[in-house]
Parts: sequence; C-alpha cells; structure tokens
Amino acid sequence: MIIQLDPNDDRYKRVAELVSEIFGIPSCYDWMYGNGGDSAQKMIVDVDDNNGDIRGFCVWSFTFYSTHIMQFATVEKYRRQGVGTRLLDWMKNVFFDTPLTLHVSVRNDDAIRLYKKAGFYSVDTLYNYYEDKKEGIYTGEGRNAYLMICNPIADIEDRL
Repeated sequence: MIIQLDPNDDRYKRVAELVSEIFGIPSCYDWMYGNGGDSAQKMIVDVDDNNGDIRGFCVWSFTFYSTHIMQFATVEKYRRQGVGTRLLDWMKNVFFDTPLTLHVSVRNDDAIRLYKKAGFYSVDTLYNYYEDKKEGIYTGEGRNAYLMICNPIADIEDRL
C-alpha cells in the first residue's frame, strides 16, 4: 500500500534510518526533513499491509522545471517484488504533467534497469557526483552518476 506521509508522521524517522542503512550515510533526518511542515521533503512509502514494515520509499522535491527524486530505495528483503515499480507508477500518475528527474550511480545496474523499465532515460553523465567511500558502489568510476529523466505526459501522448 502506497502512503504519502505527513511531515509529522513518525515514519519519517524510520525512512531516515533506512536511508542511512541502505546508502551508508550518517543519519540525515534533520538535514533531509527539517522540522516538518513546509521545510520537509515530500515522501511516499510502500507499507506491508500485514506487518506495517516500510518496504520502500521515494523522497522528492520540486524544482522550477521538474519533480526531482532525491532518495529512492527498496528494502533488500522486499526487492524484486514490484515495490519500486509501484512507487514509480505512483509518482508518474501524480506528477503526469511535469518531468521526473533523478540521479543514479553508473554502477547501480538494478536501479538503472528499473528506471528504464519505468520510462526514464539518461540525459547526462555527472562525473565525481558522489563523494568517495572506502567500500561500496561510490568509489572510483562509481562516483559518477547518470542524470535520468522521465516525461509522463509524453508517455501518455505516445499511447494515444
């Protein structure tokens, strides 16, 4: 079940913990979500109906020309079960009239495959986009990212 979180929802903190666990970065709650209200980023989560676990999340912000996906992930034990597809479909349905953009490591093949399946395509390579890390995908060439875009309204027009 996809839920758009209210900035005062306690699950915001759980998503901040997941961001730290999945991406290996320090706690980002204060930086990413501010103190709630208008300063908070917008967020949806996919919640397991049976146990309330957060299976995946999407955090976005608005720019002048697009809706930019800032954080997007599926919890490892829920991968390959359609969670990422459901989250991206929700974004495309709600923001059908504006381009969606995101950055993804050039080494994150699974995510790139998911984004392409959802209609995203690469428009640029950003060199040294990610900071160096001792381990993981963000070292060496993995520091590079693709800027990807999806234009849902164009996808709809193509189907007509």
